[in-house]
Amino acid sequence: MGSMVITADNKWIIGRRLKTYDFQDQYTLFAGYMDPGRDVINSKPDPFFAVKSEIEEETGLDKDRGICNSLCLGLHGVD
Repeated sequence: MGSMVITADNKWIIGRRLKTYDFQDQYTLFAGYMDPGRDVINSKPDPFFAVKSEIEEETGLDKDRGICNSLCLGLHGVD
């Protein structure tokens, strides 16, 4: 999954690859994978929880207080 963060004042927050050898110093969106052991709400995979967790992990934003709205543009491979 990939995610884009847009602030309340309409600024985009993107990442910069520093620790990887491939594409080092290039800018990127926040991305990751759904973790079946972590990204589950009410016994079902929850892509919105997964995206918020990934953003929190990569930016330090509090997923429960710092992320107000989320929009899903598509799902693939999720029942």
